[in-house]
Amino acid sequence: MRTISVLGMLLALLCTASAQESLDRSVLPIKAPKRPKYTQLDVREVKPPPRFDVTAPKGAPNFIVVLIDDMGFGASDAFGGPIPMPTLDKLAENGLKYNRFHTTALCAPTRMALLTGYNHHSNNMGVITETATTFPGYTGVRPQSITPVSEVLRQNGYNTGQFGKCHEVPPWEISNNGPQDRWPAHSGFEKFYGFLGGETNQWAPLIYDGVTIVETPDDPDYHFTTDMTNQAISWMKFQKALSPDKPFFMYYAPGATHAPHHAPKEWIAKFKGKDLGQVVDDINAVGFGLTCGLHSRVEETRRFVESRIKVGNFYVNRNQIGAVVGSQPFGGEGLSGTGPKAGGPHYVARFATERVVTVDTTAAGGNASLLASM
Repeated sequence: MRTISVLGMLLALLCTASAQESLDRSVLPIKAPKRPKYTQLDVREVKPPPRFDVTAPKGAPNFIVVLIDDMGFGASDAFGGPIPMPTLDKLAENGLKYNRFHTTALCAPTRMALLTGYNHHSNNMGVITETATTFPGYTGVRPQSITPVSEVLRQNGYNTGQFGKCHEVPPWEISNNGPQDRWPAHSGFEKFYGFLGGETNQWAPLIYDGVTIVETPDDPDYHFTTDMTNQAISWMKFQKALSPDKPFFMYYAPGATHAPHHAPKEWIAKFKGKDLGQVVDDINAVGFGLTCGLHSRVEETRRFVESRIKVGNFYVNRNQIGAVVGSQPFGGEGLSGTGPKAGGPHYVARFATERVVTVDTTAAGGNASLLASM
């Protein structure tokens, strides 16, 4: 029994492409053509055969799978939930929304079914790997007879990368001693940057780059979601710069929304209302002093935060459009901004002495009068 997923469409594309070319993509690895036979003794009289190279079918699309951990089907506003997710809204408005994605009611088994196209019991993933047994369908060890989608695509001319959480490796195989057959880097993903297991500290995660443990960056503002996102963007940019005609498959699976629920304070501030004063004090304590945005239509909330927050640029957004951050006049209380967002002959002086409050005009790009006077 197989699970039906959007990845099935991509695999179907590879199968139908075999009718249009000489490559037989129904069996992996794809076989090289038979070696030609030569009778000439002088190499100058022989034309060499073309180099054998497996490329993706013409028109094969890039594919990105974003897996949000443990979030209910109806949690986002795109599906009628209470959580605003504007990026997801944009994708939904320009695409298709499915309402029959079948989960296995558990994290790792669902991931394994999605990544292979096979039922979780066929993958020996009837439960999460930490509670595996020796009974058939529950060992936690993906059989070698099942090839992950990433390996299928890689052998069909795709570049493949996984970023974030991987909960498909048995705990007793997570070490240098291995075996590492079921690690992402040996399961079809040419690039892996993330953590192995069900959860990790999002401020001090145990990160693997491939099969090598890497140090967490020494940054007081570090958060794993930002780190893995930057890694994913960097990989995608390099991939397109080096091989613009080669499609890629990216599996992006943050650990966010799963325990231990280590959300950045600026994100908590968006939703936490009862202890808003403590949230503002916590933000002030960590020196989040350049800019702060508040998404609220409640005037009392706006006045409260404005009177308490210690930032140089405080903007209030009352609509769903959002601020054009690239044109915001960034600065800080006693601090100055740097980089492409800074500008103006009196930039440093003004933001060392002035405090900018912007309400409702952020969708147009910040405080227009301040920008005009710079």
